[in-house]
Amino acid sequence: MTTQPENWPNIVSQAAVVMDMNTGTIVYAKNPEAEHYPASITKIMTAMLALEDGKLTDMVPVSKNAADQPPDKLYFVPGESEPLLQMLYGLMLISANDAAVAIAEDYGGSVSGFAKMMNAKAKALGATHTHFDNPNGLPDPNHVSTAYDMALITKAAMQIPEFRKIVSTRTYHWKGEAWQSQLYNINHMLFTYPGSIGVKTGYTSVAHETLVVAATRGNTTFLAVLMDNPTNYSIMQDATQLLNFAFDHYQTDMVVQKGTVVDELRSPNGSMVPLYATENVVATVDKAHPPAIRGTLHLRALPPATLNLGAVTGRATRTPGSTFLQAAASVPVQQNAWLHVGNLTYSLADEPSVTLPLFAQASSFAQIASLRVHSSHPLSVFWLIPGGVGMVLIIVFLLSRRRKSRARICIDAVHGPES
Repeated sequence: MTTQPENWPNIVSQAAVVMDMNTGTIVYAKNPEAEHYPASITKIMTAMLALEDGKLTDMVPVSKNAADQPPDKLYFVPGESEPLLQMLYGLMLISANDAAVAIAEDYGGSVSGFAKMMNAKAKALGATHTHFDNPNGLPDPNHVSTAYDMALITKAAMQIPEFRKIVSTRTYHWKGEAWQSQLYNINHMLFTYPGSIGVKTGYTSVAHETLVVAATRGNTTFLAVLMDNPTNYSIMQDATQLLNFAFDHYQTDMVVQKGTVVDELRSPNGSMVPLYATENVVATVDKAHPPAIRGTLHLRALPPATLNLGAVTGRATRTPGSTFLQAAASVPVQQNAWLHVGNLTYSLADEPSVTLPLFAQASSFAQIASLRVHSSHPLSVFWLIPGGVGMVLIIVFLLSRRRKSRARICIDAVHGPES
């Protein structure tokens, strides 16, 4: 994790991080793992869980406990029910505490039950210094998080299209049972910072000002989290300076584009089989000092296993120290199928490496496998196809010791890269 460099702006906020939301790379950090009260940026987690567990058309009932929450609120009448979609707009635009509790009680059974869900999700995301006690961020000594943890949580939430839509909305027409009006997003950065796409503000007397804001320029999206700042003006100024510096000095670059040929494998008869990238690989780079990017191809041997190849079951074994298998099974080639043949690992300076699955067309392997071979060759695999989760992919020579025979291919086909 990057520490605070001298040339970054000085800020008032006691803790902050700036993350490239496409890569997860932290380009700036000030006290990133110091625990602070998050206040209403807690509601990012609340909204994410509701979107994952519920449907936008769900009717969310309002209890007396929810209706009695302090402002900011939507002033529900106890017994009222509203669609989850409306609840989420109230939650994220005006930071409605009553909506947060109504959602928690409906999807968690109780506030404490929902808090357990929040903590389990935080742990799953790697937010190890976070503990939630309620869904709205109202003061509680045990309700804490960190700038880094909130960046992880927000990055995950922003992968949900409906969440992104809600937090980037400036106004929303509220049509409740008790009243109707326009809701205006209280995240002023959405109106004042060019390219802002959300996400959430927070304030309590003990947390002071907190803020999570994301902005996009070109292919680059930075996410800034700031905690414990005395004033709204000051925290917005901090966020503006940090985002400006990040965009001026860093950018997200495409290392490999999905669907492109990134390498080739040579077959025993000299044919070259192209390997295709199945997803984009991006990296955060310093504009002034672009780093060298190295790629390493890995073809891994499969351990001894029982193969279940479609309708045919066979036995495969591997000789210790060898990358070849012996097998006795075959299935027809699906000409339009793709095979997971290995992984390409990219390393970039001091950042964590990125592993890219590689696929090749099964038809290419079928052509190679049709090569005639000598009858003296043993029964063996001439090409190893590493298996992904739940799949075993192997190309096999099925040879006769008595006469020449055409090699045949054994595969379980998988879908390849989509355009």
